Amino acid sequence: MKKSGWSTDEDRLLSELAAAAERSGGSLSGVFREAADMLGRRPDSVRNHYYAMLRESGESAAQFRPFTKEETERLVSHMLRRKAEGCSVRRAALELAGGDVSLMLRYQNKYRSLLAKKPRLIDEIAESLDLPSPSAPESKLCGAEPLDRRTLMAMLEAKNAELKKQHERFMLLHAMFTKLCELDRGLIAGFTSSAEAAQLQKLIDRISAGMK
Repeated sequence: MKKSGWSTDEDRLLSELAAAAERSGGSLSGVFREAADMLGRRPDSVRNHYYAMLRESGESAAQFRPFTKEETERLVSHMLRRKAEGCSVRRAALELAGGDVSLMLRYQNKYRSLLAKKPRLIDEIAESLDLPSPSAPESKLCGAEPLDRRTLMAMLEAKNAELKKQHERFMLLHAMFTKLCELDRGLIAGFTSSAEAAQLQKLIDRISAGMK
């Protein structure tokens, strides 16, 4: 019968068999066969799960030991509290490990594994501590409230009114420049030299072209 999903008891049994084999000098292949017989699983499935647990914990084969329920809850509680205070996952894990880098990696990997595989557990512990859950939407974590339709419409109307005023000012300036450009060329020539009049007219023409 094919089985999937591993329980905490199965993980503990597997780690105990591996630890016993380590003490007696036995092989891991023998552990996998023995665990497969006891759990009704295939040896290769046991082997794959064992090494997956090692990768998750960041430990070597001789170091691996599953987290107990109490250890898991303590880990998550600590991480959530420190995260709520602005601490990084790595720093929080290092604090819990008392500066032990190897243990810090174990805590860090376990916490991230729980976030990915058991978000409901994280949510439950966060709720019991009255802390925001990492799985909550960012707007909730930041205390932001979603905008309703009425508020959005009011914001759009205010922006539209502002743009309308800007357009009216632009049109007024355009009209002023248009009037300036319509000045009689003879009037321009009357108070400036011909060269200055030509330069002024070019400037007016450029301004007029740019306003269209």
